[in-house]
Amino acid sequence: MRLENPALIETDEQIDWLLSRSNVSTWLKNALAAARGRDPVELLSDLSILDCVLRSRCTTQLRTALDKYEQGAA
Repeated sequence: MRLENPALIETDEQIDWLLSRSNVSTWLKNALAAARGRDPVELLSDLSILDCVLRSRCTTQLRTALDKYEQGAA
């Protein structure tokens, strides 16, 4: 009999809850479902890269939109 770590059980329950929500994007649901089968070290590496690239992209998009807004308000 294999005993699961309670923290892993709780995390899986959180993932299940998110997967059941209609307001969670398909993109995020796919990522969460795929993450369960991934090696945790590889997953953390991928998360780090994803965070860095997408955070930079979103920040640039927001700055561009804010600059356009400020130019229109002036």
